[in-house]
Amino acid sequence: MKLNLRIPGVPVSQPRAKAVTIAGRTRLYTPTSRKRPDGKRVSNGVAEFKALVALVAAENYDGPLLSEPLRVDCCWVFPRTKAQTWKRKPMPRLPYTGKIDRDNLDKMILDSLQGVVWSNDTYVQCGWLEKWHAAGDEQPHTLVVIETIGEEAKER
Repeated sequence: MKLNLRIPGVPVSQPRAKAVTIAGRTRLYTPTSRKRPDGKRVSNGVAEFKALVALVAAENYDGPLLSEPLRVDCCWVFPRTKAQTWKRKPMPRLPYTGKIDRDNLDKMILDSLQGVVWSNDTYVQCGWLEKWHAAGDEQPHTLVVIETIGEEAKER
């Protein structure tokens, strides 16, 4: 089984969990908003991106929840910066070395697909992770390829 997903839009990573102590009890939570420089709080896009990933997956996969070893390859394509945009020179994909860590991007995808494609992300055994700036004619997006691991891979 092989499933290809293309999620449109700028990739969003899973934020770090925060801890707060209320009445002597510590509680962990995942932030859903961020503070802008003007002090207003706005959505950090996490819930929206997770919903979009789940929607794209549900549109492309209607089988039972997978519960076998899986390989998940992810390619995140971010927008080009203004300094990387030219009118007359070719604009191929460029490596993305920005602040977003690939493990947080991976965690976002794996968590978003739980309950839609697989029953638990512990079934994901391996996968290739890539981060790029978009080519000149390319829009930001995320590519996810999900594949069951066959017997030949288990023998390696």
